[in-house]
Amino acid sequence: MKQIDEALGVITPDEFMKETSNITKMTPSDVSRYPDSLVDGDVDVDYKYQRDNFYRLVEQGSAAIEGILELAKEGEHPRA
Repeated sequence: MKQIDEALGVITPDEFMKETSNITKMTPSDVSRYPDSLVDGDVDVDYKYQRDNFYRLVEQGSAAIEGILELAKEGEHPRA
C-alpha cells in the first residue's frame, strides 16, 4: 500500500498539515500588493458577479432536481 501511495504521490494527513502550516492569511494591508485595478473597486464588481453566478447556479440546480423528480414520478419505477 505504501508503494502505491508513493507512486501516486499520496501524502498522509500529517504531511499535508506540515505543508499547509506555512500558509498565511491575508490582511487588508496585503491588498496594496495587488494591481491598482483590484483596489479601485473591482472587488465589488467581482463580488456582485460571483453572487449573481451563485444564485443562477442554485436556481439551475433546483430546476434540475424538480425535473428529475418529475421524471421519476412519471416512470413510476420503484428504483427511480
